[in-house]
Amino acid sequence: MIRKLERKLFFSTEFIIKTLYAKLIEFGAKTAYEVSDNFIYAVTTNSGDFPKEIKVITRDEKLALIANPRWGPFSILVPQMIKNGIRFQEISGNDEIVITGLFKNKLNADLNEIKLFSSRVVSDDKLKRFAFLVPITKLHKYIKLINESGELEHIFDY
Repeated sequence: MIRKLERKLFFSTEFIIKTLYAKLIEFGAKTAYEVSDNFIYAVTTNSGDFPKEIKVITRDEKLALIANPRWGPFSILVPQMIKNGIRFQEISGNDEIVITGLFKNKLNADLNEIKLFSSRVVSDDKLKRFAFLVPITKLHKYIKLINESGELEHIFDY
């Protein structure tokens, strides 16, 4: 009985202290950083139609500054814009981005040059996942190459 009470008291105290510590860290983070607006900003060519989910911040006759939703929509909207003829110049101030694709066959030689790593897909032994470090100005070229021999899986936002 005493041992049971001791353990209950000890673990309850431990969880209370950890909860207070987490609240303190949360408070510190909120005072030091502003809340994310959940957009990735990019400079693109102004040569096509932007999907309705994209916020165009500013544009001139050659370039546009856009806000693209983060996470899943980012991987969906970027290829749509590329199909519409839009080309990316930079994304979040970066000139390279990581993308992944799923492949059944051997990689195209151009893709092999930019490959970071590969791993097997646990749910399907016939597929292999490859990650690539792609120059943003050539993103359109490499997405096309991936879709010709495999399937674009994800474009990692920053």
